[in-house]
Amino acid sequence: MKEIRFTSYFKDRLKIRRITEEVSVEVLNYAEQRFYDRSTGRFIAIKNVKVAKRRSQQLMLAYEDHDDYLLAVTIHTITNQQINSHLRSGRWIRQ
Repeated sequence: MKEIRFTSYFKDRLKIRRITEEVSVEVLNYAEQRFYDRSTGRFIAIKNVKVAKRRSQQLMLAYEDHDDYLLAVTIHTITNQQINSHLRSGRWIRQ
């Protein structure tokens, strides 16, 4: 597997949203769904995970795929409705 790097913005999002780096790596490595975002040129990984002591949440992680590493850009919760909206509009393409 490629090395995973995090932008400073991504690290800030982790702190604000109380998500661990381990959870973000899990989302990236074991995503249940993957998409390509035609608007940003980034890839999207989505996985249901248990975050802290809260119930399971569906997390979306946007990342860039470079030759030697993956660069995590942002992470947040996402609903099925939001995913379907991105697919219907053509913004996201299934991978």
